[in-house]
Formats: sequence, structure tokens, C-alpha cells
Amino acid sequence: MGDYTELVFAATLKNDIPKYIMEQIQDYVNEIFNSGSCYFPVTRPHNELIYEEDIDKWTINIRCSVKDDGTTILSFIRFIKPYVKSGAGDNDFLGYTFMKMLKNQL
Repeated sequence: MGDYTELVFAATLKNDIPKYIMEQIQDYVNEIFNSGSCYFPVTRPHNELIYEEDIDKWTINIRCSVKDDGTTILSFIRFIKPYVKSGAGDNDFLGYTFMKMLKNQL
């Protein structure tokens, strides 16, 4: 199943996402990325899928630790990328992953 990997991801989503895709995104946020690990500073997940009605904008924020075999996070990124409007900054930074390091890796 793999080691725990910390995922930090944030993006503004496109406005024309079909309802069934939004439901799948919500499933990722609520079910797959709903775990934490004592290996990382944030031990509880902090996930939000927010719709700001007054400006018609969806944002997604994920910070969690997930048991990843190398495919879970990558599958999510490949799935959501076509629906991302923008990330942060000039380079549209979306986030990062971090795996725990073994003592002999330092």
C-alpha cells in the first residue's frame, strides 16, 4: 500500500465543471484524502471544497497525509488537472507532496 505521503494542494477550479465531476472531486476530498499521519506536522487532514457564490468561484484546498503506493495522488492530479483554472502565483503553483524520510536518507 505504500508509505504515508503528505499532500498540499490548492487551486481555483473552472466554473463549467459538470455536476458528476464535482461529485467525484468531493469524494476525493471527503474519502480518499481524509487521513493524517504522525510523520508530518499536520496530523489531521484539512480539506475544503468551497463555492463563493457572490463571485461564482470554486476553490479546493487539501492538506493531508495519505497512504500512497505511487498512484493515488498521481491519479488525482491527472483527474483534476483539466478542471483547474489556476494555481497560485505567476507559475500557477498547485502544491507539493512530501514523503517521510528514513534516517539513512538524511
